[in-house]
Amino acid sequence: MAVLPVQTMVLNGSIDDLVYTAVDAGLTDTLKNDGKTIAIVKNADAAPHTVTPTVQQSTGNMQQDAGAARTITNAKETVLGPWERKVFNDASGDVSLVFDSNTSMTVAVLSLSSIG
Repeated sequence: MAVLPVQTMVLNGSIDDLVYTAVDAGLTDTLKNDGKTIAIVKNADAAPHTVTPTVQQSTGNMQQDAGAARTITNAKETVLGPWERKVFNDASGDVSLVFDSNTSMTVAVLSLSSIG
């Protein structure tokens, strides 16, 4: 398990060079979640892969809880989040992302908390 670094986005700002981190070989990465955090997951592999944010507390809506898994098509990227803290945060304030593979998978994490 690896801790993903969180980059901060500021109002009217930009990040020219997002820092992407390779998915951990253990297939689970964590990130600090302030409720305004997103992850950009890039799949450079030739096959699609799935990433699932771990639900820590059920919403009572089985479809919503099960709908957390996302398949990222080969050679594509997707944006995940923001995550509701009471549903996805563990006791440390982290969200866990579980991947089905780490082959050619990278993640950039952004916090939008300074935007308001």
